[in-house]
Amino acid sequence: MNFTVSFILNFGLSFAGYLALGIALCHGSWRTVLRTPYELAAAFVLAGHVFSSQNFTVKIVLSTAAFVLVGFYIGRRRRTALKPVAVREGHNILSLLIGAALFALTVQLHALLFGVAVFRITG
Repeated sequence: MNFTVSFILNFGLSFAGYLALGIALCHGSWRTVLRTPYELAAAFVLAGHVFSSQNFTVKIVLSTAAFVLVGFYIGRRRRTALKPVAVREGHNILSLLIGAALFALTVQLHALLFGVAVFRITG
């Protein structure tokens, strides 16, 4: 398999995004530290997918920036309407495990759902 710089950046940023998603789903203390875990998850995954493109065009960069800005706007509007959730201290490590499991599931199902395989296992 050919590990290019764009593949490594996409894989690393997407993994960081899924870890942030896991933190957002669990109500641990890291969720309050990040303050906007859903928006960070979207930003990391979208930034990773920008790096997956071989040719960086202005259209890709601007559309990704627009998605991130809309995500932050929706997150801010949603956050003001929600009541604070109780912090569960034991859920910090669990949130990372859930994020890693969701990432692994997405990598495995990527070819089926989106038509693009992340890894090509057979020769």
